[in-house]
Amino acid sequence: MARVKLYEQSAKRIVYNKLSIPYSGISVTDNIPKLAKGKYVVKVDSGIKKRFKNNLIYINIDSSKIKSVILKMKELGHNHFIIEKFIPHQEEIYLSLIRKRKGIVLQFSLLGGVDIENQGDSIKTYLVNDNYKKIASETKLNQGFLKSLVEIFNAEYFSFLEINPLTFKNNKPVLLDLAVEVDSAGQFFSTWTEEDLVKPNLTKEEIIVQELNRISPASLSLSVINPDGEIFLLLSGGGACLVLADEVYNLGSADRLANYGEYSGNPTEEETYLYTKQILSLAKKSKAKKKILIIAGGIANFTDIAKTFKGIIKALDEDSNVLDKVYVRRGGPNQEEGLKTMKEFLDKNKLNGGVYGRELSLNSIIELAL
Repeated sequence: MARVKLYEQSAKRIVYNKLSIPYSGISVTDNIPKLAKGKYVVKVDSGIKKRFKNNLIYINIDSSKIKSVILKMKELGHNHFIIEKFIPHQEEIYLSLIRKRKGIVLQFSLLGGVDIENQGDSIKTYLVNDNYKKIASETKLNQGFLKSLVEIFNAEYFSFLEINPLTFKNNKPVLLDLAVEVDSAGQFFSTWTEEDLVKPNLTKEEIIVQELNRISPASLSLSVINPDGEIFLLLSGGGACLVLADEVYNLGSADRLANYGEYSGNPTEEETYLYTKQILSLAKKSKAKKKILIIAGGIANFTDIAKTFKGIIKALDEDSNVLDKVYVRRGGPNQEEGLKTMKEFLDKNKLNGGVYGRELSLNSIIELAL
């Protein structure tokens, strides 16, 4: 099943609880609680790597500065944070567990920390397989701690666990930074829940489409892939959408792709208009020099092409100047009227591209557009 990330605060709460060690870290989204005076660590908690190098971690800061650093990180688009007491330390160990076909693989280094990627020669790798005595002897880690960590790893359906850095205080492990991925199939057999899974930071456009989909009998979805992409997709039909997006990848243009999603299930003219507005909003924000819109899909069974195209044209009429080219390939009920209206609109607004019906294959419209 899918590997999904846990929030760091959730992962630490679970692991510390299983190790019978108190944990006081708190998760913050909006309201920042009043904290005792002292030094703290504040960081983005959304499954992002290299947080220290990207100014997404603030270490050893006074409690009075917590609100200001969170506001700084919010301005960068983040909305989920973890606050912990600062723990002075010198020792920084790297330890990870990875579930592989041959078993659980443990990686260990005495040179943990932010530069671990440059310390590849220091990392030792072991296949666990109950070989705790040997691993403990060579790493100087407590055998009981290693065994407990692996037991937690299995009981909680972890697929990946990385502690970097790991240190010890009064002979007890301190997980200064913890990253965990879990097998989604284990949700009903573990102590973590849906609320513990990292939620993506959605754009305004994605949120609007989610709300549209919630109140509509049609199917409407949108995922932003590259905010500064130049290829914008306005697709219909689940299977056709996959074929079209895959063809962009197959032609070596995956890095140019701005979005993925679909409008299907015979949405109304107004719903299609509002959906198209979100695609164009993304295009306006993109820093790409040229922007291409591909309006395509399979041969619809009951989606009214003329009706949905009216919605698309209404949106394009308001913001067509953001686009350089528009390519269309569609078929289905009232396709003649819909394709004719679309071609007239593109010609009138001098938008380069082309309008095609079922005579053109799905792959071919992507080849023409790129």
